[in-house]
Amino acid sequence: KLDRAGAWLKDRRMTPEGMHSVSVNVATASANGELEGVRIFEFDADGALVSRIEASHGRVGKDAAWHLEQARITDWSARTADGLPAVTDEKRARLTWPSSLSAGVVAAAVMPLSTMSTIDLFRYIRHLDENGQSSQRHELQFWKRALYPFACLVMLSLALPFAYMHARAGGVSLKVFGGIMLGISFVLLNNVAGHIGLLSNWTPWLVACVPSALYLLLAMVAFSWLVRYH
Repeated sequence: KLDRAGAWLKDRRMTPEGMHSVSVNVATASANGELEGVRIFEFDADGALVSRIEASHGRVGKDAAWHLEQARITDWSARTADGLPAVTDEKRARLTWPSSLSAGVVAAAVMPLSTMSTIDLFRYIRHLDENGQSSQRHELQFWKRALYPFACLVMLSLALPFAYMHARAGGVSLKVFGGIMLGISFVLLNNVAGHIGLLSNWTPWLVACVPSALYLLLAMVAFSWLVRYH
């Protein structure tokens, strides 16, 4: 999830007390693992806040461990001698935080959806699925990118019937205009289908390929008719 404060990611870690969930906020991140504005919130199995880590900057190591600098750790899990909750506040110049979040996943989360590559989308979708988060928007974008070659073939197929027409038949301007409008309608249907698919929770790969399949069928029918009757 991306907002004005950066990107929010989820992680999990096993502790002696059980599985803890972690919400991570990163203001900015780069593909080489450089991080800025890091906030880490850890919750126990009951959803209670256990600790908070804030760091001005850091980086993701090759082993996915985060090496944070100028970190401040606030812990609510400590207890006094009487067994009452106690809050501890600690500052460290350097802190190594173990995590399963790789540099590629963090960078993909920070990047706008429209600028993410197909590989970045695939990695981020896997991360969202592993943490039980919705990935429909990213899956739809992924399948649109993956089916770009097929969409190009469809556009070529749409041009075939118009190329088969002879200029002597007249109405060239009308035919060119019709071809342009047909191409625009194909792009428009792709965009509209994407929005409707998100609202209706349809299968992403199906939403991405149905418009291309429909227009490919239309192009083949039109070309067959021209070959048969002209």
